[in-house]
Amino acid sequence: MSHIPLYKHELPGLANANANAGLRFNKFCNTWHKDWSLSTDKNKQKKNPKQEWINKFTNLKDNENLLKETFIRRELLLKHRAGKGLTMQTKGAFVTGLGNPHPVENGFTWHHTLGVPYLPGSSVKGLVRDWMKNWLTSIDNQQLRRLFGSEKKDGTSKNQVGNVIFLDALPVNPVKLKTEIMTPHYGDYYQDETGKTAPGDWLNPTPIPFLAVDQDQIFQFAVLPRCKNDATHNEDIQLICDCLMDALTNLGAGAKTATGYGLMRETTISKNYRSTLDTAIATEQEQRAKVSRAVKETLQRDSLSANEKQLYDLDQQLSCFANTHVITRETEANKLRTSINQITKNASQWSESERQKVAERLSKIYQESGLFSKKQIPKKLKELKNIWNE
Repeated sequence: MSHIPLYKHELPGLANANANAGLRFNKFCNTWHKDWSLSTDKNKQKKNPKQEWINKFTNLKDNENLLKETFIRRELLLKHRAGKGLTMQTKGAFVTGLGNPHPVENGFTWHHTLGVPYLPGSSVKGLVRDWMKNWLTSIDNQQLRRLFGSEKKDGTSKNQVGNVIFLDALPVNPVKLKTEIMTPHYGDYYQDETGKTAPGDWLNPTPIPFLAVDQDQIFQFAVLPRCKNDATHNEDIQLICDCLMDALTNLGAGAKTATGYGLMRETTISKNYRSTLDTAIATEQEQRAKVSRAVKETLQRDSLSANEKQLYDLDQQLSCFANTHVITRETEANKLRTSINQITKNASQWSESERQKVAERLSKIYQESGLFSKKQIPKKLKELKNIWNE
């Protein structure tokens, strides 16, 4: 029993730089005492187990490539769906998910798949909605319902979705975390259900560590129109982004905003990183376009007759041959000659219109492809005339 919990010692793989930090933080706390407690010893000869566990996450190395890939996909989504993104930088500490259950008392919100701190889209939506409702006098309940959707407390019997979709706020770069301390002074007063304890200065303060995002960390907030062809989608997106900017700058996001946590300012991505992202985005777009072309070509080929497919495949071979490396060029050329000879042999059995296509296409190939010598070209053209006369 002395080896329980099984993860008392570091599990293989969890210490890896690419391991999911959120999974490790939430499920594998291993700083327990023998009596299963996480409290600091009264004699204070041992370290605070809670702070010891939290400190393990202040020097994480997130998977930068995974974050970059996610950012690229979001940029492509925003471009395709006529959305807009805001790049914001934390002015001070930022924390989210303190109320999540955890052995160290204060939890933390981690993205399930990326393993990085994030702010859920629902939280971003609530932040903007409250800002507009409380600070914009020009907005009424009907407009709020149109933008954000209906709520039970609206008093309406009709449910409707909002015109704006809020994406999760994700870090652009690997995030630096830090340990913060909150110190409640009147713990005994709040916990005394009899009401006999007074909130006096003689009560012992209790330092409680918790995990937070450090200052100067960059996050991307993003919104999309639900229907990008809607007449008002541009105005809606711009209004939401303006209000989101104001809310993050003046109120802050996440937990403990009343004490200054979560404030942010607008920023830009560094030129080098932006250049890297633009290159990656262009590559991704090129790959997607290539896949799209391949699908169209497949559909086009499927619509042809069996004989026409042979000509179509020959054109594809010629297209690949043009980019063939010099070392393998002769081998590919022999394959092409074999294909051409096979079509020439079979064409005599084709219909008149199909033979005409063969003659026109092969005549051009003979004279322009460089697959045949000058002496061979007249002979090949003569073969084509025979095919046509048949």
